[in-house]
Amino acid sequence: AGSAGATVLGRWLHANTTTIGFVYLVVVLLVAVRFGLVASTVASLAATACYNFFFLEPVGTFTIVDPANWIALATFLLASVAVSRLVTRAQRRAADADARRAEIEALYDLSIDLFTATNRVGALGEAAGKALKTLGARAGGLVLFGNGAARADIVGVMGENALQPDDPLVETVGRRGETAEVPAEGGARDVYLPVAVGGKTSGVLVVRGTRADRSALESVGRLVAVAVERERFLWERAHLD
Repeated sequence: AGSAGATVLGRWLHANTTTIGFVYLVVVLLVAVRFGLVASTVASLAATACYNFFFLEPVGTFTIVDPANWIALATFLLASVAVSRLVTRAQRRAADADARRAEIEALYDLSIDLFTATNRVGALGEAAGKALKTLGARAGGLVLFGNGAARADIVGVMGENALQPDDPLVETVGRRGETAEVPAEGGARDVYLPVAVGGKTSGVLVVRGTRADRSALESVGRLVAVAVERERFLWERAHLD
């Protein structure tokens, strides 16, 4: 539609080939901004065809007599495709930067919330719930270990059927200290994050139905690990007093 409009306008104004070429490039640029790379590539091809048919001699055919026009047409096609790719790449980088900024802000807020929640003994479940919400989980919970990978407690459970008592992945992640992921519905996944400080796994954060990226998951896992150690420190100090 954009190429057709530019063609009609160019024919009505009797625009020369240089002017209409710039108009077509503007149309391709607008399509790239609005609809992305695929649509702008199609627009580039359509604009090239219109440029050839309506403005390069002999007009009304796809035949090109003057060799200079071959160069002009090829240059226009390359320029329009390059513009499309540059615009979509810039948009993608801007979106990535926005996502990274939002992730950093969410992690900062979580760190403040975890510090506040773990200022008292027994608030670890609240901290685990905040972590799950930060990761956009539909369900989950924090499994704490006693000796080795033996379960000592389950806290911060969110959602139905979040934690199964015989889930083998909890024990596996607890022993190996490695993150495990299982595909879930709608492109999401269930993630088992080891909670470890000083190389020792003290629990597993089960995050069900998350779409968070790996870096966000690992950052939240480290924050929860600090919260667990802080909780244990407060508990030990309370019992010593």
